[in-house]
Amino acid sequence: MAYSVDDALYPVAASVGADGRSLTVTPEFPSLLHPVYSPAAYENLVTQIQIGWQNGGSVTGSIGAGIGAAVGCVLFLFVGCIPGAALGAAIGVVNGVVSANPAVTPAAFEFLRTLP
Repeated sequence: MAYSVDDALYPVAASVGADGRSLTVTPEFPSLLHPVYSPAAYENLVTQIQIGWQNGGSVTGSIGAGIGAAVGCVLFLFVGCIPGAALGAAIGVVNGVVSANPAVTPAAFEFLRTLP
């Protein structure tokens, strides 16, 4: 026996009871769990980011935070100091990690290709 879900056929296990008057039907579902991403591509991405961070990404993040805080304070009169620092740090870290290790960008694209 088989049943159909979204045009896919799945088997059904049937067993007759000991009295011969009852039938137990059990659908056999395929595993609905599957990996969301490639663990190897993720590990490669994390490794490349760590290499970039150790080779100077942290320094450019600090420089970006300082520049962002200064620009935010000047342009938005002290209200923009913290948001400017956060934005500057984020931009600085990304720029620094990618500049310090050019292998980060291909690793990121390799990881993104594995996502569903």
